[in-house]
Amino acid sequence: MTKKIITFICFLLVMLIPLSAQDQEQVPEDDDYIGVVSYSKGEQIFSLNAGAIFPLINFAPFHTDDEPWYGSIDTVNIGIAGSLKWGSFIKDNLLIGAELSGMFATTDNRTLAMIPISFVASYYFIKYPFEFPVYINAGLSLNTLDEYFRVNPIIKPGAGAYWNFNGEWAFGINVDYWFIPDLYFSEDYAYQSRIANFLQLNLSAVYHF
Repeated sequence: MTKKIITFICFLLVMLIPLSAQDQEQVPEDDDYIGVVSYSKGEQIFSLNAGAIFPLINFAPFHTDDEPWYGSIDTVNIGIAGSLKWGSFIKDNLLIGAELSGMFATTDNRTLAMIPISFVASYYFIKYPFEFPVYINAGLSLNTLDEYFRVNPIIKPGAGAYWNFNGEWAFGINVDYWFIPDLYFSEDYAYQSRIANFLQLNLSAVYHF
């Protein structure tokens, strides 16, 4: 299993490297590019992100009852995660869009997978050739643990730091916090309510168009 995870991570990272045959597009050194501070309305981005996800508090219970969440899941190991994001600037430096994410991790003897689908709002702080987006995602996460399945809300705040390689491509890192409440409102099952917490660290490739 470990070899498969390492192979998958290497595959995703290779996808982040632009084709070597691509000509680098130089930014003109003139007054038009001095102090670039904003994107224009209508500009779009598409990003590919891949990296690792770290469990913080694994499905922390609201109470002390020793009852399982989908069975025993006391320990979640470090896993792999990735996402595809699209967004469009609705005004200077303010972007809205959507993101499809995924994560895979193991417990002591089980397999956990989550597929969040979310809307995203980002604000970009720019000091060319660098840009620093801060953002928040909100949506639903499709979660499986072996044969068990749940749909839960998810909130993912995060931030990134990117370097503009040329006029189209930017590369960098981002950090996301995953907050996933798994709530049962029936009195018979309220003891199973949990909150999942993860920290995701990604390498990112961003295409501007």
